[in-house]
Amino acid sequence: LFARADRAASSGCIRVQNPLDVADYLLQGDPEWDRAAVAAAIESGTTRMITLKRQVPIVIMYWTAQMDRDGTLHVYPDLYGRDADVLRALGRESRRD
Repeated sequence: LFARADRAASSGCIRVQNPLDVADYLLQGDPEWDRAAVAAAIESGTTRMITLKRQVPIVIMYWTAQMDRDGTLHVYPDLYGRDADVLRALGRESRRD
């Protein structure tokens, strides 16, 4: 899905573009889970639950607008219908220009 312009094909899961890199980061210091072990686990096709040795804070951000460094505003579809509630809380109407 990462090659598609429209990646809105989800049932609530979060897709990771470079899963081995993420696993390397999350499993740092765990000798049982080096990159080869993670790759083998993925290749097996079996779902595994791995308890991390350390807590890692995860922040999930839902953005429907983004401004580039050059000041260009990009507005994206509000796939989860959250913008109206945010705008109402800010005392503004829901509108997309």
